[in-house]
Amino acid sequence: MKNSIVIIFLISTATFGQQSGLLPFRNDITISDQIGNPNDSFAFYFPSVVFRDSTQFAKYYDAEEGFVRGTSVCKDLTTTKNEISKNHHIPFDSITESYSFKIDTFLIQWFSYELYKMKEPVLFNYSLGKEIYRFTWLRSFHRPVVIKIEKDENNIFISSKMLQWQVNLPFFKSYDEHGNEILYDNSIPFEVNKTMIIRKTSFNSFIYLLDQLKITSVPYRPYSPCMIGCDGSEWIFEIQNNSGYYCITRWSPKKGTPLRRIGELLIQMGGFEDEKVY
Repeated sequence: MKNSIVIIFLISTATFGQQSGLLPFRNDITISDQIGNPNDSFAFYFPSVVFRDSTQFAKYYDAEEGFVRGTSVCKDLTTTKNEISKNHHIPFDSITESYSFKIDTFLIQWFSYELYKMKEPVLFNYSLGKEIYRFTWLRSFHRPVVIKIEKDENNIFISSKMLQWQVNLPFFKSYDEHGNEILYDNSIPFEVNKTMIIRKTSFNSFIYLLDQLKITSVPYRPYSPCMIGCDGSEWIFEIQNNSGYYCITRWSPKKGTPLRRIGELLIQMGGFEDEKVY
């Protein structure tokens, strides 16, 4: 009877709505090996349940630029081509299709590729046998940052990483003025890549904040028809422990909100207090 109750609970946390709580590990060898190394550069670093979405998009031909574009129309929740054309000033005949994501694969691909380039392990797939707390900070106008705390028995470390420049996503194509695809060198060196021992008192203060915020009870993402913003920053925080995996993401979280407080503390602990926060 107890096993049945647990199964029902896990299924219920995977339905639509504002989900929260620790997730069971996937244990899927097609995603990563058992120490978190992704199978390839397109491996997902996050379970799709964290990125359920109802954002509507439209594809249309941009005659001025000469290629098909995609745009989010989520603010208006429009459903017909007529409404998209009228509300977004897109010629009706140029709209090739309109569709709605149930899983926001764009964000999963984006965030995953950034972590791949930062040489980070996949945390949701296999238990790595220790406590891991990872903060990923992706800013529109500044270099990407990862700060990670690991507790392995009595050893506690904090690692800080920042690339020398921003990552060009391989699934986005850019073209020059002659229509030729621009190929980027995605071998990006680290500006910062260091690991240090941290005091147990500092770790305990960090854990106290997580407990105070009841962080694993906070929804992975807010319920909203539009989950992504422009010209800001994406804040992503993950937890892995023996009980499972948790992830929370927000775009430019407001001061005083749980993820903002956690991120600001880790930015300070990781030595990035002089970096631009937005």
